[in-house]
Amino acid sequence: KETGRRERAGTFTVAGEAFVPVRRRQVVALAARLAAVSSTEEDVPSHELLLLGGARSLRGYREEQFRGTRTALGTVEYRFILTRWSRALAFVDAGYYYRGGTSFAKDVKLGYGIGLRAETRLGIMSLDYGLGEGDRPLDGKLHVGLSREF
Repeated sequence: KETGRRERAGTFTVAGEAFVPVRRRQVVALAARLAAVSSTEEDVPSHELLLLGGARSLRGYREEQFRGTRTALGTVEYRFILTRWSRALAFVDAGYYYRGGTSFAKDVKLGYGIGLRAETRLGIMSLDYGLGEGDRPLDGKLHVGLSREF
């Protein structure tokens, strides 16, 4: 329905990370990200919602499994440095999403698992096996990625 007024939306994101050496060739990596979308519409359209879940946000869950107008993600990784660009790791991810309006939803989700980063000729290959809340050991999700950043 045309109301004659202009609809506006915007996204705000803040993120940070820190690395704490533990022992020789071992480090704890900490990361946090907060994001919010603002809109003049009562119900933010689904294509403008923030996504949570999957290889780059909340491991142990399907890609983009959760959507909200506000999200938060915290990650702790214990990394074993194998080579300059390769490492094995154990991780815990905690995610939060909130969606207002008529399709109200909010929840906190926890994912955990193990992973490997390996240097290849194409870039750094990532392989994570993550479990979400209530998953049995064989119910986990396999997250695979390739990064060309070094």
